Parts: sequence; structure tokens; C-alpha cells
Amino acid sequence: MHDSKFGDPLIVTLAAFVIAQTTLNLPNVHLVPVAVTLFFLPAVLVLGGLVYFLAAIFSFVRGDTFGLAVDGFYGGFFTSIFLFLYWENSGVLKFGTAAPAALGTFLLIWTILTVPFVFAAFRVQKLFGALFLFVFLAFLGATLANLAGLNTAYGGWAALVSAAIGLYMIAEALMKTVAAEKWFGRTSSGKRLGPASKVGRTGALKAAQLGRMADHSSQEASEFMAHPDKLHPNTLLHRKSAYQTIAEEQSAQMDADSLLETLKGIIIRISFRGIGTR
Repeated sequence: MHDSKFGDPLIVTLAAFVIAQTTLNLPNVHLVPVAVTLFFLPAVLVLGGLVYFLAAIFSFVRGDTFGLAVDGFYGGFFTSIFLFLYWENSGVLKFGTAAPAALGTFLLIWTILTVPFVFAAFRVQKLFGALFLFVFLAFLGATLANLAGLNTAYGGWAALVSAAIGLYMIAEALMKTVAAEKWFGRTSSGKRLGPASKVGRTGALKAAQLGRMADHSSQEASEFMAHPDKLHPNTLLHRKSAYQTIAEEQSAQMDADSLLETLKGIIIRISFRGIGTR
């Protein structure tokens, strides 16, 4: 049971994931020199480490066990990989020729531990499951690259696809959040309807409609009790205003869905283009 008094850290963690995952894997797909990795490491530590751990705390407070597990677990990964790469390049760790075997073994453990997260994520949302599936493939590709000499581009492109899915999920979540405030944050009397994440866009839109109609019905009942001998013309105006508001909300809903579909198409084209260039 999630505590609705606290905001959902999902958007923040997805944004941190997209940046950390992208910066770590751009060198793997040979889009930037490998030496650039050192420049990206501070972002990996702050976003993949600190932000994830803060999100884990918020998930704990909200009672979100799955969010706590994901944020804490993968926050630990990004922090560990930062320390491994930083200390190896600074000479604190001196693996020498054994560095690929050490890193490959480390990544193999994370590959195995990611498997249950893939199945759990698919039970949460198919898109979320797809993200974790490509995270698993990225771990697997990186493991084979270090242990078996596989081209790093395979795991790198899988990681970038997972980042692209995360970007789409950010856009979708932001649309829902903004829509929640604009469409059904409050009824016409000022009564708050609750967060969008509880009921979803369709259910929340219906809740908003019912809330507004309930407000108008209460007003009509009060007018009827005060003047039972006639029906006020204002009643028709209230109904017309309510229906116009609902029509505007449905139009905005269609615009948001259209934008998300366009973004999804762009991500799919980019993903296939990346696979074709391997």
C-alpha cells in the first residue's frame, strides 16, 4: 500500500537511469572515445548513485517495496561501477591484465540477479518489463565482452535501447502528472480528487466527470429545496459548463496520447537503426 501523501520518485529515478545508462554505454557502441568515460563518471556517481539512494528512501517511506528494491539495488550497481572504473584508472586497484576477468565476473553476478527483476517488472507494466529485459541483455553483452571477447557494441546498444524506453516512460509519466493537475486535480467546488497514479487516466477522467456532476447535482438540489415551484435557468448553464469542460479534457487527452505515440515511433526507429549498424 503506497502512501499518497508523498510524491512518486519514478520520474526522477528514470531520468537518472537514462543519463547514467547512456553515458556509460556511449563508448561501448563506439560513438565516443573510451577515454571520455572518465568525464562521465561523476554523473554516474551522482545520478546513478546518490539520486537512486534518495529515491530508495522515498520508496521506503511510501511503502513501495518494489521501488525500494530497484532503487537500492541498481543504485548500488552504479556506485560500484563508478568506484571500480575510477580506482582502476587512478591506480588504487591494480588488476592489470586481470581487469577484464574481474569486471566480467562482477557483471555476471548482476546479470543473474537481474533475471527476477525482469519477471517482476513485467507484472508491473509491459513497458517496464521491456526496459528490464534490455537491461538484462546489456549486462549479458557486457559480461561476454569482458569474459569472452564479444564486441562491446552488442551490450552497449541493448543498454541504449533500455535508456530509450526509459525516456519514453519519463514522457508518459510527465504527461500523466501534468494531466492530473489540469484535468482532475480538483472538482468545481475545490475538492481534491486524489493523485492520477491511483486510478489512471481513463478512471481519473471518469472520476472528474462524476465529481463535477455531483457538485452540480448538489447545487441543483439546494436550489430545488429553496424554490420547489420552479426550475432555475442557471441549472442549464451549469450543465452546459460541465459538458464543455469534459469535452475540453477529452480533447487534451487525445493530444497527449498523440504526442506519446509519436515519441514511441521515434524511439523504435532509433532502436532499429542502432541494431542495423552493429
